[in-house]
Amino acid sequence: MPHVRVLRPFNNGSHHAFVQLGDVIMVTDERATDLMRNHLVELATGEKAASIPENKAAPAPLNKAITSDTIAPPRRGPGRPAKIR
Repeated sequence: MPHVRVLRPFNNGSHHAFVQLGDVIMVTDERATDLMRNHLVELATGEKAASIPENKAAPAPLNKAITSDTIAPPRRGPGRPAKIR
């Protein structure tokens, strides 16, 4: 009896047995082929590990770490000058 992952919600037998998107259920072989033929489920196999990208960003060097004393105060944007009293 294979485990299948639900791709679209459907009624799984009785009146209150709706299965939702992403659920993993166990069904008989014949039921699994019927549901796959209707594009409602897919076989649930082990998750694949993601491959490591070639262009992965390098970690920030320790001598370039941002500290609170190196952050400049925010500058005022363009606009009217301050009112002179």
